[in-house]
Amino acid sequence: MTGPRKGPGAGTRGYIALETLHSIGGEARSNTWMEASLRKWPTAGRVTWDRLVQNLMDARLVFQRDGAFAITDDGLAWLGVAVDAPAREKPVIVGPRYVAPMRPLSTRNIPAIRVMREGAFDYRDIPSLQGSARIEFKTSLKVAGGDVAG
Repeated sequence: MTGPRKGPGAGTRGYIALETLHSIGGEARSNTWMEASLRKWPTAGRVTWDRLVQNLMDARLVFQRDGAFAITDDGLAWLGVAVDAPAREKPVIVGPRYVAPMRPLSTRNIPAIRVMREGAFDYRDIPSLQGSARIEFKTSLKVAGGDVAG
């Protein structure tokens, strides 16, 4: 196996296992499939077999359901067997980002009105210190008809 979504090369252990699964009906339990494959490839051990099956599953050539392994349409196509299933559409990787429509009259866009007590902003009369310089309070707030000092 060379990587995900790739199949085994012809004559390799993975290819032999895939051919064997197809020759015994396309679906079999692990022990049945392993015994049939090991007749063609007797030098493999259990650890090598488990890794081989996992590689075939990672390449999506084989899947497991209810303890039995079955060959997928991609696996049949890899072996060169005609597949009568319709071709799958390419999946949409990521859809477009949702942007909420502009609603200028929404309550979210109405500024909150706060009732303040008298003298709530008296702390602004005390200048700030930056180094040894005293800096008076300045604001960029513009209020129509309001009384904002600064």
